[in-house]
Amino acid sequence: MRLKIFTADNMQAALLMVREALGNDAIIIDTTEEKGKVKVTAAIEIPVAKVSARKASKPRPKPAPVKKSLKELQQDEQSESVNLSHFLSHHDIPKVMMKRILETAFVKFLAGEDGIGLKSVLINSLCHGTYLE
Repeated sequence: MRLKIFTADNMQAALLMVREALGNDAIIIDTTEEKGKVKVTAAIEIPVAKVSARKASKPRPKPAPVKKSLKELQQDEQSESVNLSHFLSHHDIPKVMMKRILETAFVKFLAGEDGIGLKSVLINSLCHGTYLE
């Protein structure tokens, strides 16, 4: 809403000023008379810009870059599991702790839980007592 105050010698002149400045849709808020002058406070609604809702397009998922095939990933997993003792020693795991980890992995492998995927190199190192490659 926009407010404006108009001052004139009489009410007719003030209303004419209101109509010229604000148009026919103006609303008279207040009128006062002081020292032979008329003050008219008028207002008009400022039109709000109409904004239409725009439909956003659905985001399309980007395909993940395929760097390796499933077969290559499985081979990498197997090669990593073969070198378990190497990784443990690389991270300075104490020999006593490393032995317990390798023995636990070996037992799980024998029980059929080969989530670690131990291979013959690890089994040989456990059987012969050589924990470092």
